[in-house]
Amino acid sequence: MMQVREKKINSLDGAVFDVLVIGGGATGLGIAVDSATRGFSTILLEQNDYAKGTSSRSTKILHGGVRYLAQGNIKLVHEALKEKLLNYKNAPHLARSMNFIIPCDNLFMQGFYGAGMIAYDALAGFPKKYLSKMVGRKTLNAELKEIGEKHKNRGVVYNDGQFDDARMAFGLVRTLEDNKGIALNYIKVIEFIKEGEEIVGVKALDKQSNKVITIKAKCIFNATGIYSDEVISLDKGEHEGTVTLAQGIHIVVNKEVYNSDDAMLIPKTTDGRVLFFIPWYNKVIIGTTDTKVSKVLDDPIPLKEEIDLVINNANNYLSKPINKEDITSVYAGIRPLMKATSSTAKISREESITIANSGLISVVGGKWTTYRHMGEKLVDFAIKKGKLPQVESKTKHLKIHGYISEEKAHEIPLGLRFYGEDLIKIKEMQGFNNTFHADLPINEAQVRYAVEFEQAITLDDVLARRTRCLFINAGACIEIADSVAKIMQEVLGMDDSWREKEVENFKYIAKKYLISNY
Repeated sequence: MMQVREKKINSLDGAVFDVLVIGGGATGLGIAVDSATRGFSTILLEQNDYAKGTSSRSTKILHGGVRYLAQGNIKLVHEALKEKLLNYKNAPHLARSMNFIIPCDNLFMQGFYGAGMIAYDALAGFPKKYLSKMVGRKTLNAELKEIGEKHKNRGVVYNDGQFDDARMAFGLVRTLEDNKGIALNYIKVIEFIKEGEEIVGVKALDKQSNKVITIKAKCIFNATGIYSDEVISLDKGEHEGTVTLAQGIHIVVNKEVYNSDDAMLIPKTTDGRVLFFIPWYNKVIIGTTDTKVSKVLDDPIPLKEEIDLVINNANNYLSKPINKEDITSVYAGIRPLMKATSSTAKISREESITIANSGLISVVGGKWTTYRHMGEKLVDFAIKKGKLPQVESKTKHLKIHGYISEEKAHEIPLGLRFYGEDLIKIKEMQGFNNTFHADLPINEAQVRYAVEFEQAITLDDVLARRTRCLFINAGACIEIADSVAKIMQEVLGMDDSWREKEVENFKYIAKKYLISNY
């Protein structure tokens, strides 16, 4: 498999494309899919793995943004709510609607949040299937058994979406490939090629073989998120930064802590944010925080004070406090926000699009819910600037790779649903019934599929993103690391020393997800 990859990369040396996208997260993939479906020859380069950074570390919700509504950002909320519904339609195997409950301690709170949700519904166009409603103690007793009695008086129920961020990324990688685009991971852009002042291509390093290749393109997008300033510096040299970094952390707990099919939103935490309880696979995600940070890390480390903040605010609503034995994983992500002097929680989540004198188009900000619209806007921007010919976007009703109907999607267990139509192929592969751990949704066939069809190269690729095992139960992942690595070793055609090194590297990463380290 590695030889096939190297051969593919060598064949691209000197190639010319209409569009080159740097960055394989939500925004970069949105741009690349939009470009390819318009008929532009398109290549995407990602220096690590797809969605390795911010785009696999979200709260896993598709939403308009209740907090953004409170801040008065009507435009962003309206756009996101429309995109949320498109995600339901275009990727029912990856995204699904979910009820969110806001517990209200008194009638005033219920009226206040109820009015806000009416506005939320209005911005979404009052979709009958997803209208919000006010509920009483009977509903809260049935749906939120684990919260304290004082918070069960009344509440408001509204609808948003739940999804798997990294799996959405792979759906987009495959959609790009389905539309004649090319995506490559572990390829780092190290230099821009210029004719005069204008950028006409890149030199890129394959981090697996250490080979440098040259790729030219008419239009180049910098969609590298937290690495945006690093890429801009390749063009401009030293420059004033464009990105503010904000870290958010989540804890993942056993379902016994919060055993509901509905999500819960705590409307105000001690730091003035909101806190989500999100059912996810057979666990619950609780988060998030907003902490200004100065350093970019491939694997960000949660701060003890962030973990304490989440646990303490969660415990204010739970009848039985969370203890460390309940927490199966802890993860952190760094948000790339537009440069601002205000607190990171108040910085707009809208994107900022700029074009340099060299022609490099950079985008900062945005969020998963609006990835499609961001891609459309970025390509439209390039057309307006004369970098590409006029062609209309085709992604509004584009079915994401693996698409199956909503009805069929609900017949598949959550741990396999994200494959959609591809599940047929996986079931035919060796080892489908060979599972590794009772608390992890992974079997041997999934490992083989990840390597053969989803460009998985490292153990972390498989356990953190192709499957979500590292985010579900970090300790269990460490237990199965060697068994999974043996399957990868066979498929990739690697030796024992490769396997041993991969297991060692993965355990180093996985330990950062263990609550015992904090």
